[in-house]
Amino acid sequence: MPTFNIPSYSLLYSEDFSLDVLSDPGIHGILSGSGSSSAWQSTTLSLLLQTGSSWRSPALAITPLGYVRLSFRVKSAGGVPPANSTSQLYNRNNLVFRSINPAASWNLDPANTGPSGGDLIAGDHTSLITLSDQWSEQIFYSRAQANAAQLAIELTATDQPFLIDDIRIDLVQDRTEVATWADQLWSNRYHSATRVAPADLQLSISSEQQQRLNRTRNKLQSAEPLRIVLVGDSIVNDLSNSAFEVLLERLFPGSPISVVTAVGGGTGLDQWNPLNNTYPFINSTSYRGSLHFNEAIIDQQPDLVLLGGISTPGNAAGYAAIDELITKLRSASVNAHLGYQPDILVATGAFGGLSQGWYPSSNINALGSDYRSNLLRIANQHNAAFLDLTGIWGSYLLNTLGATQPSALKSAESMSNYWRDSVHANSFGKQVLGRALTTFLAASAAPANIGTSVSLTASTSAVEEDSSNQLIFTFNRTGPTTEPLTVYFTTGGTASAGSDYTGIETGSISKSITFAAGANTATLTLTPVADPVREQDESVTLILDSMLGSGYTLDTDTAVTCQILNDDMITITISAITDNFGLLQGIIPDDGFTNDTTLAITGTLSSIL
Repeated sequence: MPTFNIPSYSLLYSEDFSLDVLSDPGIHGILSGSGSSSAWQSTTLSLLLQTGSSWRSPALAITPLGYVRLSFRVKSAGGVPPANSTSQLYNRNNLVFRSINPAASWNLDPANTGPSGGDLIAGDHTSLITLSDQWSEQIFYSRAQANAAQLAIELTATDQPFLIDDIRIDLVQDRTEVATWADQLWSNRYHSATRVAPADLQLSISSEQQQRLNRTRNKLQSAEPLRIVLVGDSIVNDLSNSAFEVLLERLFPGSPISVVTAVGGGTGLDQWNPLNNTYPFINSTSYRGSLHFNEAIIDQQPDLVLLGGISTPGNAAGYAAIDELITKLRSASVNAHLGYQPDILVATGAFGGLSQGWYPSSNINALGSDYRSNLLRIANQHNAAFLDLTGIWGSYLLNTLGATQPSALKSAESMSNYWRDSVHANSFGKQVLGRALTTFLAASAAPANIGTSVSLTASTSAVEEDSSNQLIFTFNRTGPTTEPLTVYFTTGGTASAGSDYTGIETGSISKSITFAAGANTATLTLTPVADPVREQDESVTLILDSMLGSGYTLDTDTAVTCQILNDDMITITISAITDNFGLLQGIIPDDGFTNDTTLAITGTLSSIL
């Protein structure tokens, strides 16, 4: 097993599969599904997961709401997806982080019993396991549920068999590394070849909305602990697992943020039960009836409650359920129990089906009769904030795909890159949701450290490839300049860094540049690479990105492009053929291309030359 030098981590578990897993499942993990009896590979000291089989780690003691880091090596074991596999469209194979609640001994679903006899909650899913014929390291982060005493990791081969080895699970000590991981996901998010760069998120917030999140704003600005409860279905669970709270903590240093996920998979807000009882809440209702309002929400002492998801019926009963739930949150009994009333944020859905309808957020009308307009109307009636995740998500995906029709949201291209199955987001899709919420809350709180705006210009629109001229992009900032400021941007265009121009690192499409303390400009200089190759003119495009950095807003939110003009001339050699009378019979161009055609030309050689 490789040596890990990770001083900031606290080791929870490691497994190098040097021994047969079946020799002691309590130590080496639990195997299930097809091929489990022959999973251990004695020749490679690794574990083979056949299609349909799973490995789950032993139960590990965990701090509620604590983050864990999972790393392991993986390699394809060959094979192809089954012919009837619907997940061929998506990123194959699954990883599940399961929170275990031993207090739920009243479990009515024996198949869902965890290693400790408690309820096994599938708190986080992902499917971005990258397979190749070479070993590669995979790294993931996830947060334990609020009521978890233990946690387990489960790996499943849903479409392709693969080998796993050198598993390590650590308790994260420094949450900023989770934000770094989320940034890496965001910076490497898929972008269509039809676009010069990935799309950015589009959202705005009115001053009226800002006033509706007064408690949240005060907590963040005063660097006090903020507790958020997310209520809804598995789509809300995907939002919760975007690590948005660590991104928000970065914008508001000193304000620790806790996120409680109170969801019922596949259930709408109409499923919540206002009755109090002695049972802790769980995120599955398959055998248990209604969810428990007091335990899941009120007893968590929230400062902010988000109500969302895609499962609430878009009819009179569904709207009445949301109205009733907000009324409960605004009731005198809640105020008496908490000593305050939490902020309320009503959110439309994302991913899932398109039943809620998609159109830009700017087209929502509180007097309309569609689902999203009704949610806005209900939020306005209760003085609750409103977040149109549907519009933000839809606009982002369509812009990234270079598409205009809503049907593209569930196209093969979209689903192969942002979805983990037919209704849920993969890790890239989760970042779209999480960064939308982060930006919304940050704007609502109007953080003091966002007082700088940044713009971007190019010194020229085009330069010749072989000239001594360079492409100069100038970043300008207005506002305070006493401190250094790092600004992020994405690159695109038809030119490639390294082969067509130098002056910028290759690899990730996300880059950064830093303003020195006291400086209001920063310059990026790119030098075209001269070559003798005849080629089309090429472009270099930069787009400022406010989603990675903090402490600035954008004055330039469109692409800034410079052309690299090809200046390698096409040389044509003409061979002339004359007859005995000096008449030119034809010419044969030697232009480097295959051309066996003789062109007939009338006239004498002297008259043509």
